[in-house]
Amino acid sequence: MDPNAQRNQEQNAPADAYWRRRFFALVGGLGVVGLLIWAGSGLVGGKPASQATGTGQEGKAAAAAYGSGAATSPAAKPGVTSPTPSATSSGLVSGAPASPTASPTRSAARTASPAPSASRTDRTTAAASTCPAADIVLTLLPSKASYGPHAMPTFRIDVVSTDNAICTFDIGPKSLRVVVTHGSQLAWNSGACLQDAAPRVTRLRRGVPIVVPVVWNRHLNAGGCSASVLAASQRTYVAAAQSGVVESPGQAFRLK
Repeated sequence: MDPNAQRNQEQNAPADAYWRRRFFALVGGLGVVGLLIWAGSGLVGGKPASQATGTGQEGKAAAAAYGSGAATSPAAKPGVTSPTPSATSSGLVSGAPASPTASPTRSAARTASPAPSASRTDRTTAAASTCPAADIVLTLLPSKASYGPHAMPTFRIDVVSTDNAICTFDIGPKSLRVVVTHGSQLAWNSGACLQDAAPRVTRLRRGVPIVVPVVWNRHLNAGGCSASVLAASQRTYVAAAQSGVVESPGQAFRLK
C-alpha cells in the first residue's frame, strides 16, 4: 500500500468525525427549536379562543340586558312561527320588508274626507232667519272725492252681519237705498221710484261683506219721479246707505 495514501486517510479521519458531530448537533438544535415553537403556538392559540368565548358570552349578556327594557311579547304558540322584526325607515318595527306602495289603510285615510259635524250640518240645512237690524253694519264709499260735469257718481255699499248664525238680508234696490243730501235738503233717493222692484234676499255670514254698487245719474227726484232736473254743480253733497232703521255714516263728495 502506498504510504502517502495511508497518511492522507489518517489525516482526513479526524475531519470527518468533526463534521459528523457538527451535523448531529445542528439536527438536535433544530429539533429543540421546533419543540419550543410548537409549545409556544399552542399557548398563543389557546388564549384567543378563551377570549372569543368570553366575548361571545358578554355579547349574549348585553343582548339579554337590552331586551329586558323592551316591551314583552306574548309567548309563541306551538307550531306558529312569528316573523323576524326588522326596522323600517319610519322607525317602526315590522315583520315583513317595507313595500314601496302605500298600504290600503294609509291610502284610505289620505283620500277620505272628514265628515261634517252635526252642529255644522244642522246650521247649514236649517232655514236661516232674517238678520236682526242690530247685527247689520252698512258702509258707503264714493269712488271719487269729486266728479266732473259729465261724470256720474258711483258708490259702493258694504253689507256685513255680526250675527253668529247665518241670516238673510234683502239687498234689492228698493230695500237697500242710497240717499244724497245737500245740507238739509234731499237731492236723490235711489229707491224712491222703484215700487215694482223685486227683492234680492241673500245669506250673510258673520264678518263676510256683500258689496252692492249704486250709480247716481245726477238727476234730482225730491220733487217726484218724473223730475228731470240735474243736480247743481259746484256743490258738496253727502251720501249715505239706508235699509229700514239701519244707516251708514255719511260720505261727502263734490260735483264740479
